[in-house]
Amino acid sequence: CVRASAPRLLAPQQALGASGVPEAPERSGVRLVSVTIPQLQALGSLLSISTPMLTLSEVPDALPLLTGSKGALVLSICHAFRATTYLSGKTGATYLDHDAFAAAGVAIEVQKYDHPVYPQRFGPFLPGLSILDALANCGTQQVREFLAR
Repeated sequence: CVRASAPRLLAPQQALGASGVPEAPERSGVRLVSVTIPQLQALGSLLSISTPMLTLSEVPDALPLLTGSKGALVLSICHAFRATTYLSGKTGATYLDHDAFAAAGVAIEVQKYDHPVYPQRFGPFLPGLSILDALANCGTQQVREFLAR
């Protein structure tokens, strides 16, 4: 929550409102995905990321192919999209059945991420924040350079 008297947290030259990132609607009954997908697409566009994004509901032919939960569900999604490689986060890789993926011909790559350190306006560097923090503190071009590493 932000109070009217709270200090402005964005650097004046980095106001993100003009970036085209949609604001969350203030009404009940809105599904989170209907807000986050447009926000991710807008951020992707801002940062020149062109990776296609879709939800399973946009691919109704794939839905009958999906089975299981957790790692088995991930593997069935890989099958539905004829994936040969699954990029996993470090924690997610711990619950995947690596043998099942290998038997299915789907390689697992675990993301290797070294968090960039950048100047933040308030206090010492605090890692693990949203990309919005990096955009507010560093600007679009610097964040593009972080992502290119």
